[in-house]
Amino acid sequence: MIERFGWRFAESFAELTEVKHLAALYDVHGGQPPEPNIRALAKQASMKLRTALILADMEGHLPSMNRLDSAIGGVGPMPLGNLAQAIMHTLGGVRDDLQHHRFFHVDLADVGLYNDTVPFGEKVSRKFPKAIEDIAEAAKCLSFQSQRPLFFTLCG
Repeated sequence: MIERFGWRFAESFAELTEVKHLAALYDVHGGQPPEPNIRALAKQASMKLRTALILADMEGHLPSMNRLDSAIGGVGPMPLGNLAQAIMHTLGGVRDDLQHHRFFHVDLADVGLYNDTVPFGEKVSRKFPKAIEDIAEAAKCLSFQSQRPLFFTLCG
């Protein structure tokens, strides 16, 4: 979750929220939206959210995503009120579930240590070949140690 999925959730939530607002706006005012554009934006955002859910092992939301995709790709004129409701339902469920997940941040200065496959050098890796994976995992742990408490960074 650390380096790959946070942005996917943020981006897909922003795009689906935009579609929801557009759908609600056109539904309330009775205007004809540029429907293909709304469908395309909704489909793209839905695919991003689906990817984020799969990568975060949150497949329990896939049935809701399937219902959302049906509302997006329906035949004939899109019932915009129904689409806005489907988006609200889907995002609400994912948001509720995300309250039980934890996201962590690696300081920019420590990203190299987090990503390095031989963090203590080739010499150490050659000397301890059976410990290469453990050494890399230890480096990941070290990358999470903050030099300054977050409170002091924000307030001090």
